Amino acid sequence: MRNPAMLVRVFVALLLVGAATPSANTTLSASPGPVALAKLDPILQRRLSHLTGSSRIIVRGAEGTSLGALASLIQQAGGTPGRAFPLIGARVGQVPDVSLAILAASPLIQNLSIDRSIVGANERTGATIGATTVRQDLGYDGAGVGIAIIDSGVAPSHDDLTAPGGAGRVDHFWTAPVTATSATSSPRSITPLP
Repeated sequence: MRNPAMLVRVFVALLLVGAATPSANTTLSASPGPVALAKLDPILQRRLSHLTGSSRIIVRGAEGTSLGALASLIQQAGGTPGRAFPLIGARVGQVPDVSLAILAASPLIQNLSIDRSIVGANERTGATIGATTVRQDLGYDGAGVGIAIIDSGVAPSHDDLTAPGGAGRVDHFWTAPVTATSATSSPRSITPLP
């Protein structure tokens, strides 16, 4: 017959060992595989061999991963969490380059990419639509030109339509009431938005 006191001791010991062992869901593994390396963008893959230095990265969580869990993973990797991007389930972090592979091995992370400045690339647009020729040959520069945008989804409060500080950059918003008859015929009146 088994000793009940011994079974209780073994059970308590197993509970203590289980409680002291870090959970695989919230900690980092030291052995990244090829699948984990595919989570890194090409720039970060080149930085894997760096023994010194750090990178400012965007850490995008796997589905269901909280932004808090991402911050915790960045800290466990020796990094500093930064701004959160809740719409895409991501967080910026400054991490040592030697930690990139370990971060990528986490099942809580979907991908890692370098955080870099993004700028518009409209250098070909002017030539494509002939604006460069008009500006150079005719001297037009766009000053005093009004622009009309016809769109059913424009909101006066949109970030692109407000100046810093919240002041509006648009002179007028107009809407045409849509009724069963106006949908099939041309509108007779245009009503300004308040």
